[in-house]
Amino acid sequence: MYLPMTTTEIDNMIDQIESEINELSQEILSLPNGRATVTVLKNGRQRIEGSLNGKRHSFNNDELELAKSVIWRSYLEKQKGECIHFLALLRHCKSFLTKWSGKSERYLLGNHARAALIQDYFIDSKASVWGHSDNHQIIDPCIAPYQEKRTEMTCAGISVRSKSESMIVVVLFENGIPFIYESPLYLDGSVYFPDFTIRDITSGRVFYYEHFGMMDNPEYCHTAFKKLEVYANHGIIPGINLITTFETKDHKLSFPMIQNALRPLLSNAPHINYATEPKK
Repeated sequence: MYLPMTTTEIDNMIDQIESEINELSQEILSLPNGRATVTVLKNGRQRIEGSLNGKRHSFNNDELELAKSVIWRSYLEKQKGECIHFLALLRHCKSFLTKWSGKSERYLLGNHARAALIQDYFIDSKASVWGHSDNHQIIDPCIAPYQEKRTEMTCAGISVRSKSESMIVVVLFENGIPFIYESPLYLDGSVYFPDFTIRDITSGRVFYYEHFGMMDNPEYCHTAFKKLEVYANHGIIPGINLITTFETKDHKLSFPMIQNALRPLLSNAPHINYATEPKK
C-alpha cells in the first residue's frame, strides 16, 4: 500500500493551517460582532436586518459599511470553522501514519530469515505488472523505516528522501524504465532497502541502484562500503547488476552522471535518450 503523505508533509500542512486560523481569529476580533441578512424587495431596494452585539438590528442606508463588515465577519468565521475541521482531519491522519504498520509488512520485517526464503517471489510478483506496454510502472511498497524523511515529491508521484534521488527518478520515469523505490532486500538475516530496484524491460533482468550521497563523511563512507561488501557477497556487483553513483559536497550529482550510470538500461528504453539535461 502506498501512503501518499509523510508525517513531515502533514506537519508542514498543520503549521500552515494553524497560522491561517490565527490570522483569521485576529481579523474576526477586529470586526463588529453581528449578523446580517440581505433581502431584495419588489421595488429593487435592499433590506438589511440582523443583529449587532447580541441585539436585533436593522441596518439603515448610513450603515452600509457596517453591514459589509458584519457580513465579512460571518464569512471569515465559517472559513475558520472549515480550517479547524481540516486541522482535526490532518492530526487524525498523522496519528494513523505514526502507528502505521500493515500486517503484510510486519510479516516480512518481523522475521528476516523467513522473508529471505520468499525474496524471489517478492521480485517475480512484480514482473507481470512491470511488463505493461506503457512501461511506466512505479511500485512503491512504502515500508522502509523513517518514512517521514521522504520529503521530496517527484514527477512519478512518489516521495523520496533527497534531491539527488528525485533526479534519478526523473531519468528513470521519463525513459519509461520500471522501478521499485526502497523495495526490501533480505540478505544474511538482515533487511536492506536499495534506493531503486529496476527491471530491464528487454532482458527482464533485475538491477539495483544505490546512490551514496555523503561520501565525504567518514562514518557514512564506511557504512556504504560495508553495504557494498554485503551486496558483493550475494552476487550483487557494481558493473554487473548493481548501479552506483557517488556524491560529496563539492561534487554534486548531475543528470549526465545518472545517464552514464544507467547507460546500459537507457539503450533499451523505449523513447528517450538525453543529449542534454532533462527538465527538472
